Amino acid sequence: MADCPNCNYHLKITDWKPNCPKCGVNVLYAEFEPRFYLDAKKAELSIASVRVWAKQLVAGLWGNIWAKLRICLCFLPAAALLLPALTAEIELPYGGTSFSAGLLGIVNIITGGQLNFLLAFNEFPIPGNAVTFLYALLGLTVVAVLLAVLTLFGSLFSFTKSKRASWTVFVFCCLGFLASAAAFGLSFFTNKELLAAPGLISVQLQYGPILWAAMFGGLGFIHFMAAHQELEPVYKEGDYERSRIWKEVKTGKTDIYSLPYPVVETAETREREEKINEELIALGISPALAAEAKAEEALAAAGIDPDHAEIAKEDTDNG
Repeated sequence: MADCPNCNYHLKITDWKPNCPKCGVNVLYAEFEPRFYLDAKKAELSIASVRVWAKQLVAGLWGNIWAKLRICLCFLPAAALLLPALTAEIELPYGGTSFSAGLLGIVNIITGGQLNFLLAFNEFPIPGNAVTFLYALLGLTVVAVLLAVLTLFGSLFSFTKSKRASWTVFVFCCLGFLASAAAFGLSFFTNKELLAAPGLISVQLQYGPILWAAMFGGLGFIHFMAAHQELEPVYKEGDYERSRIWKEVKTGKTDIYSLPYPVVETAETREREEKINEELIALGISPALAAEAKAEEALAAAGIDPDHAEIAKEDTDNG
């Protein structure tokens, strides 16, 4: 069984009444007021912390024009990769295949069973460096696809750590721009070398990397500007201070029992306090006497004699 919160008497199973048999205090309501204020302070701080997080989330998504653009245009590099660098069709006596150096082409190579065919491509009677250039072009296309995916998800989650995320995506965009520029130059050499194998391969240049580079560069510029713009969420009065105190309470730096209620005084809390005082006056109760009685109850609940506390206060004042 439990112990009495007032005198620490160990309650037996036969003590079924709500009052302690030793001191007579109501066990259920002995610490009701301290627990009530404890829950009220926790609610004030935790709800304010949630509101601060929500404001920061909204600011990260729509805080300024650059934050809006980075969310709305984050898909552009991936969409640009739908246009390939080149398309090729291989005709052999025992069969053939076709592929493209782009997003859909890479997906088809991996899922359509063309990967083994291309890996054995260097055994074909193709003169020059056509196979090396083709492998390099496909490799750069894979790099551009991976960077497009990283920029997409990095932009979508950039609201969490806005500046750090924007700088990270900016680096991805710069790498994507370089990969696209290299793929653009390499596509010309690959096209030239593959055309030297008549009867085996038909190639068509598509100029997709120009669009890839433009989209990577545009999105990178947007994230560069977003990283230099300060996001200023508009918080409800007192919420940011409550959020800071709540973090200190959770880390153990601040004791929640030592905090007043309300924890942070605002115009809203003052208005509520004035309304309570008006109701007390209407009932013929002095707000000052009510506050004094409340303080005495708190001291009594803490086991301190209010008279001794008053004497100690006078001694301190006379100092």
